[in-house]
Amino acid sequence: MMGMIREQAAVLAYLARDVLATPPVGASGNPEYATLSADFETSVRNLLDAARSGDETRLRAAAEKLKPAYARLFLKFG
Repeated sequence: MMGMIREQAAVLAYLARDVLATPPVGASGNPEYATLSADFETSVRNLLDAARSGDETRLRAAAEKLKPAYARLFLKFG
């Protein structure tokens, strides 16, 4: 099961990099976008690191922080 979670975390990290590489119109240079996108990027990186570690407690904690970071970014910048 942990192998599948690592694979999915790696795919998520790839997709997150792709999304963050192409900010929506008006987001470039926006300090709020910079903050929210950095938070999202950090949460994805933490999830990937936790998945690679195999530590279930760490993975659960990282997963719980991922959704709020993504939601704040998406709600503000679509």
